[in-house]
Amino acid sequence: MGWGGHFILGPGEWVSRFRANHFIHRYASVVRTWRQSAVWHNGCEFGLSLGVGASVAVRTTTWVECGHLKMFQLALFAAALAVTGAKYPHHRPRDNYTKMVLYSCMAVSCAFMGVAFYNESPESGSFALAG
Repeated sequence: MGWGGHFILGPGEWVSRFRANHFIHRYASVVRTWRQSAVWHNGCEFGLSLGVGASVAVRTTTWVECGHLKMFQLALFAAALAVTGAKYPHHRPRDNYTKMVLYSCMAVSCAFMGVAFYNESPESGSFALAG
């Protein structure tokens, strides 16, 4: 299997020629998304979802409080990005890189929204990126 197959399907033999192999052994990269040593990362994903969900449920009364919540979400996504980048918890490299791109985009968007909330009311339009 070349580098493309390794990137998309993960390490190991994709289709076994031996009849004795069990389904899990043949298709482990499809069935199991986490590496065995990184099953704990599923708990990190749950914590990220719980943290973002809890921060969205908080009622705010000022723009600065909204900025605080966005910076909290930024910290959550940055932590998830750091853990994913340091540990590579998935079988397939494609999944690791996809998660890192996702967390990066979410962190950048939270940073932009947080700065907008801290500077002034977001409806004023002076912070708009496109004129």
